[in-house]
Amino acid sequence: MVVRLLLYCLILPYFLWGGEFSAHVNKNPVYMGESFTLTLTLKDTSTKLSPDIDPLRKQFVVLSQQQSSSSVFNNGKISSTVSWQYVLSPQKEGEHVVPKIAIETEEGTLSSKPITIEVLKSDSQRQNADPDFSGITITADVSQPHPYKAETVIYTVTLTATKELANLQMQKMQIENAGIEQNGDPKVFKKNSNGVVANVVQFSYLVTPFISGPLKIPSAIIHGAVPVKGNRLSGFGFDDQSDPFSLMSSFYQLKSFMATTDEIVLDVQPPEASVSPWIPAKSLRVEEIFDPSQIIRVGEFFNRGVKISAEGATASQLAAINTLAESTEQIKVYADKPEIKDEIGERAIRSHRTEQYTLAPLQPGEIVLPEITVSWWNTDKKEKVVSTIPARTLTVLPAVATGQPPKNDESVVSQFPEKSASAENSMNLWLYLVIGGLLVLLIAIFVWVLVLQSKIRSLHEKPFPKMDVKEVREAKPVLPVNFPEQINTGKKSGDKPKKEKLPDLNPT
Repeated sequence: MVVRLLLYCLILPYFLWGGEFSAHVNKNPVYMGESFTLTLTLKDTSTKLSPDIDPLRKQFVVLSQQQSSSSVFNNGKISSTVSWQYVLSPQKEGEHVVPKIAIETEEGTLSSKPITIEVLKSDSQRQNADPDFSGITITADVSQPHPYKAETVIYTVTLTATKELANLQMQKMQIENAGIEQNGDPKVFKKNSNGVVANVVQFSYLVTPFISGPLKIPSAIIHGAVPVKGNRLSGFGFDDQSDPFSLMSSFYQLKSFMATTDEIVLDVQPPEASVSPWIPAKSLRVEEIFDPSQIIRVGEFFNRGVKISAEGATASQLAAINTLAESTEQIKVYADKPEIKDEIGERAIRSHRTEQYTLAPLQPGEIVLPEITVSWWNTDKKEKVVSTIPARTLTVLPAVATGQPPKNDESVVSQFPEKSASAENSMNLWLYLVIGGLLVLLIAIFVWVLVLQSKIRSLHEKPFPKMDVKEVREAKPVLPVNFPEQINTGKKSGDKPKKEKLPDLNPT
């Protein structure tokens, strides 16, 4: 029996056919919004890896994939087959090529032949006529159809369905001459319209035009699937996309769909040259942050800040107030890191920028804090607006006497975060002392280790004293110390001696 099995193993490779790798699709042409199945088949060879389908993702969206294998014995030959099925959806219209797909096998690298796919314009009426996709609608709108250059627009895509949805996937969007950023995660909720409950999924994006003139936002594409009742003949080869186990899954299977919005063209207005830096907004407000009860003295800090709040502009578009950060001979200014915040709603953007400054008077007397001005463009009224905070005059009191008053301004400056030369020298001296102490400690440890090793080496090398064997043999046994002698009790010799209790040698 064993010999027969070995014989089969030796003869089996000669019955196998040569390896073959092929590709075919189940439909061609394909409409935008439809999906098709690409089947890759590997025959009469084996592989440990799946085909490399990365080239497919440049023109198609991979909605799902599955793998199956089988073996057939026919006319004394064994044929093995491994198949991979990919459900694909085209990203745009036109003629596309499914490139050759490579796979590593035991016979080397095999490649399939390329296939040309013609993608026709989406036939919305054709897809809406399909009863499986009834009740699925998709819309797209913008918060401002006539924005200005650098004005951020909210772009919203809404998918509504009166049935359950699965495997939803928003195709990545790119806009030429504009920046696009996803605004958080998609919103999923239910909506009741005339007694009908619908599932709603919303995708939100922030679009910022980089140039003026017409700006086209391409169609948004959402891929998904809906559960449909399967055909009883599914699994018997009557449908390329059928599931062989559909008869055991309550006759329901997922049917893929693709929903596409219409293109939107924005009319981007040019910026106004008189507004620099360019800040387009619906409204903008500037507030001063100052406590008038502060006592201003030489050598003591006080605070001043400004908060800018805008609607229709992001916090990154709000300019910094550079005039507040300038130091003079009378006052030293230290700027803190600004705080920025964006609040994005469904149809509007609200932003905040807060700047805080710490000021240190250098001389007593009166000082004037500069006014704060912010120029911006009102997109609703289409006019330039200048928001202003007037200048503030302060009286600086002399420094509090501490034994010896400061002689000049340099002594006042030394009280603030800027380090003087003497402080730096003192810090350097302490640093050198610490480094020197560490070096001395390392040297001491190194010397101690050397001495300890020499002592250990001398103990190992010292010979043990020799002992004469004869002396050992003639040595008399040593009796235990304080061993009690026999005591005469006056009894006869025939009587057995009574054992006397030995004294307790344990001192405890």
